[in-house]
Amino acid sequence: MTSEIVGAQGSNPTSAHSVVVKALEMKTSTEALARRLWMSFVAEGKDALYQEDIIQILGSHRTEEAEHIFSTLDADCNGDVSLDEMIMTVVEVARERKALARSMHDVTQAVRVLDRFLSVIVVVCVAMIYAAFFSSGFAKYLATIGTQIAAISFALAGTAQEFLGSCIFLFVKHPYDVGDRVDIDKTPMIVEHVSLLYTVFRRVDNNKTVQIPNIVSNNMWIENVSRSKAMKEQISMTINSSTSHDNKRDFMPTLELDILSVGDMKQLELRVEVTHKSNWSNEMLRAARRNKLMCALIASLRAVPIYSPGSGGPLAGEPANPGYSVTISREEAEAARAKFDAEKAAKRLVAHAPKATDAAPQAVSSAVDAKSYLRPADVSATSSGRPSADLGRDPEHKNKLGLRRTD
Repeated sequence: MTSEIVGAQGSNPTSAHSVVVKALEMKTSTEALARRLWMSFVAEGKDALYQEDIIQILGSHRTEEAEHIFSTLDADCNGDVSLDEMIMTVVEVARERKALARSMHDVTQAVRVLDRFLSVIVVVCVAMIYAAFFSSGFAKYLATIGTQIAAISFALAGTAQEFLGSCIFLFVKHPYDVGDRVDIDKTPMIVEHVSLLYTVFRRVDNNKTVQIPNIVSNNMWIENVSRSKAMKEQISMTINSSTSHDNKRDFMPTLELDILSVGDMKQLELRVEVTHKSNWSNEMLRAARRNKLMCALIASLRAVPIYSPGSGGPLAGEPANPGYSVTISREEAEAARAKFDAEKAAKRLVAHAPKATDAAPQAVSSAVDAKSYLRPADVSATSSGRPSADLGRDPEHKNKLGLRRTD
């Protein structure tokens, strides 16, 4: 029976098919399988696998099959397959195989739940029809039962709507499968489990588990990254406004470069558009490729070179960019400040009179800067021969308590 279902190769544990299927179950064995295949196909003395090597192994009568195999292995379409690319492709095949098996299991469970629910409805309808057909008394109560069912339907309208909407979303629209990398409302997540009424996701940024009802996901904007082809990425950067337009052909001939704005006339805002040769379903691979891209972009900017806004010139204090300072007297500074204030007030469309609050700071400043002095007075000798205590005082002066000094 087993050989009839899976074939003779599947029933034999020592066959090549069984060995490969077993190796794809774990990551370490999958990587070992990829190395074994690559070393078996690559000719001695070469560091990459070419299409001619596969044709030579399979034979010239299987050229189309060899081309299909090589196009599958050569994901970046550069004409050869390195060991890293071979390992990455085989690991991705193993991951998709596991995800497909989990997706089929979840869909089977959802279909089973739907089948049970519909079976209950069919049984109830058949029982009512059977009772009405053989019992004349029960037929009289069908109208009353129908009215009660209609009343109950209003209470269960939300549940029925969620059930039908989830069925349409899961079986008709089918926007994702288990293991797919999706973006829901700009949140990157991976599908972990699919049920009839809900779906369990795992967030990419913080590894949290999120459960979303299918009726809610039906109204969301879902972007399936795993089903996408080659994806583009846009990188914005700001450079010095004195950069020549010829630089773009010098360091990025294969990229799309757009000038978005000129900012404050001192900088140029650029957008670099890069096309990846695969989608971003594998987050680790996407992050590694993007890190390499950013490092290459920085190295290219430094090699040209292209400077950031405000840089590119000599540093402050160097002989090519010395610093200067001007020293003026206090009277000249006050006169220049007063002249500036007068010119500023003259430019106003509506002149206004100075307020008391405007003159208060000037009065305080004058009082602080003024030199304290004593009024000239004659020194009157006393019987003790010391100067009089009224030296420099005004006879009409009052102290803080409001008392007048008397001799």
